[in-house]
Amino acid sequence: MADETSVRRRLLEVQELERRRIASALHANPLQVLIAAALRVDVAAQAIDNPGATAKLDTARVAVHDAVEQLRALLFVLHPPSLDRGGLAVALREIVAQAFEHATVHTSVDVSVEPEPAPGTRGALFQMAREAIANTYHHANATSVQLVARQRDGGVHVRVTDDGNGLASPLTADGLGPGTGGLGFATELAQSAGGWLTVESTPGAGTTVEFWVPD
Repeated sequence: MADETSVRRRLLEVQELERRRIASALHANPLQVLIAAALRVDVAAQAIDNPGATAKLDTARVAVHDAVEQLRALLFVLHPPSLDRGGLAVALREIVAQAFEHATVHTSVDVSVEPEPAPGTRGALFQMAREAIANTYHHANATSVQLVARQRDGGVHVRVTDDGNGLASPLTADGLGPGTGGLGFATELAQSAGGWLTVESTPGAGTTVEFWVPD
C-alpha cells in the first residue's frame, strides 16, 4: 500500500511539473510575442489617418487582444502563479473570484489546510476544484456558491455547494450527466490520485460536489 501511495504521489508531482513547464514556456514565448504584437497594432491604429485602414486595424487589434486574454486564461488553468506564491487557499479563492466576477452570485470560500499539501496533491486539488466551479458557473444558474476545504483522514477534503438548478438525473459512473457539462476529468483525477469524488443533487435544490485526495 505504501509503494502504491508513493507511485501515485510521484505521478501527481510529474503531472504538476509538466503543467508548470508548459505554462512557463507559453508565458515566456507566445504570450510575450502576442503582447508585443498588440502594442504595435495599437500604435499603428493611432498613427494612421485613414478610416478604411483604421477599421481593419481595429479588427486586428480586437483579435490580438482577445488572443492575449485567452492565452492568459489558459495559463491560469494550467498552473496559476498564485498556487506557488500564495498556496492552495489563495488559488482556490482566485478560482471562485474569477469565475463569478461578472455574475450576481454570493460566494463564500473557507480554506483551512495546514501544512500546505505536497505540490502534486495541491495541483490535483486545484484542477478538480476548478472543474467543479466551472461546472457550477456554466450549468447551475445558482445565486449562492460555497467552497470549503479541510484536512481530513490524511488528505484534503473539498466541498463545493450551490443552490442552483440541481441535476435532472444522477451522474453516470464516469462522472458525466446529461446537461451538466460533466465532471469526468475531475473524477478521473481523483481516482488516479487514490481519492474519490461524489455528487449529490436534487432538481431545483442545488448540487454538492465533494472530493478527497490523500496527501
